[in-house]
Amino acid sequence: MIPLPRRIPPILPLSPAPGLMAWVIAIMIFLCGLSLAAGLAITDATRNLAGELDRSLTIQIAEPNPDTRARQASAVAQAIAGIEGVAAVRVIPLTELSAMLEPWLGSGLAASDLPIPALIDVKLDQATPAMVGKIRTTAQALSPAARIDDHSGALGPLASLLSSLRGLAATVALLVMLAAVAVVALATRSSLNTHMATIEVMHLIGARDEQIARIFRAKAGMDGLIGGGVGIAAAALVILMVGDRAAALGSGLLAAGSIGTMAWVAMLALPLLAGLLALVTAHFTVVRLLALYA
Repeated sequence: MIPLPRRIPPILPLSPAPGLMAWVIAIMIFLCGLSLAAGLAITDATRNLAGELDRSLTIQIAEPNPDTRARQASAVAQAIAGIEGVAAVRVIPLTELSAMLEPWLGSGLAASDLPIPALIDVKLDQATPAMVGKIRTTAQALSPAARIDDHSGALGPLASLLSSLRGLAATVALLVMLAAVAVVALATRSSLNTHMATIEVMHLIGARDEQIARIFRAKAGMDGLIGGGVGIAAAALVILMVGDRAAALGSGLLAAGSIGTMAWVAMLALPLLAGLLALVTAHFTVVRLLALYA
């Protein structure tokens, strides 16, 4: 009796090791992960910025006399603090204003005769037009020099820019995924053409197109899953490094655009999505080509 081999070789010699397609998918998922992280960070930053615009305003009292300016600022702050819907009111100290202006005007501003306007920082539950109008009327009744700044004029264009960048990041991520699908389709077609002689023999012995497609989609799905895992791991490493650099800058806008838990969950789902897309693309590519060759 002739001993049977312990392991019967596969009919189609598709290597179980990750091929070139897996590394191409890794690059695609790396770029897609970075685009997705940028889009989610910009979304968080836009949301936080919109919240700041809706809940804060500044009152400026440009009175030349320092005693009158301080007295009016205190009176305005006390009056506004009693308005319903005002969460917090703070008169910014002159020393803090001097520290803000020091890089441009030098030190010693607190003791100079330079008339620095008094600033009152107001936090609101919600900055409705009626609320802003009531605060403006109250402030100007106590100080004719009072001016209300609701920040929308200065920060509105920034919010518009962030929205445009968010759309750009989403577009880039979508295009990268479409490119990954095209790569899988081309690689599957090339592999199918390479093994066409073997596939014809399989057809002669009764193999169906679905059975052949199962072999190719299993290989493509595994390559997509492995490549996606490698790509997202590299993207996560880059994001963590950039996050540390951004945290070191101490920028409020950068801190507002940090990556949250749900963003990490969405990014970790990319390898599964890559494997699923590769599997489905390989299946339909093989079925369509075999139907054309029949």
